[in-house]
Amino acid sequence: MLQALRSARKLPLGEACVQATQLAETGLIGTVAEMEMLAIHLERVSLIRLLVDQMCLSG
Repeated sequence: MLQALRSARKLPLGEACVQATQLAETGLIGTVAEMEMLAIHLERVSLIRLLVDQMCLSG
């Protein structure tokens, strides 16, 4: 989550932590474009983790 927030919104780590907490508790507010961009970054992070997990299990 932090990686996606930092990447999508160009945030420093501290601000990404604040927004991750806000997302978990009440959700984030933003434009449709901002939320779509965050969704894209979340998908990328999830895909990367899936690929790394598969590589670790097979190797």
